[in-house]
Amino acid sequence: MSSYLANTTLAPGVIAPDFSGMAVGGPYGFGKEIRLSDFAGQTLILYFYPKDDTPGCTKQACALRDRYKEALEGGASILGVNADTVESHRKFIAKFDLPFALLSDPDRTMLQAYGVWVEKSMYGKKYMGVERSTFVIRPNGHIKSVFRKVAPGDHADMIFNSLGNFET
Repeated sequence: MSSYLANTTLAPGVIAPDFSGMAVGGPYGFGKEIRLSDFAGQTLILYFYPKDDTPGCTKQACALRDRYKEALEGGASILGVNADTVESHRKFIAKFDLPFALLSDPDRTMLQAYGVWVEKSMYGKKYMGVERSTFVIRPNGHIKSVFRKVAPGDHADMIFNSLGNFET
């Protein structure tokens, strides 16, 4: 992956940061290098999540899996991203029959570009991790919607309720 500038001010109307990385699952099978430009002309639901095969991330991914047909019918693609390995993604996809691709960002450059690699706190201990966030990117590459710090159980409904017309 190329290097990115961290951006925590991404908002609707802004051009989405370019990215490249190894995607597995969905149309990419065992893996293919992809870029944001591969999604030109379609809506992209780009979601960032902390870790494969954890309770919250599984709930989030399965809710998107269950609405995947709706996304396709609206001309949208779904792409999940975190710092886990390609092999971890393959296992997660197989275990939960996820129909969409997951992108591996082990050097965290994409996570930083989208401003989702943040300081977190648990039981008073601070650490760096992925903020559960989603960016809906329009067919022209501009951001349509941003959802930060989403709850796994509400995530899919929030996205699909906000989409309305996928093309706008």
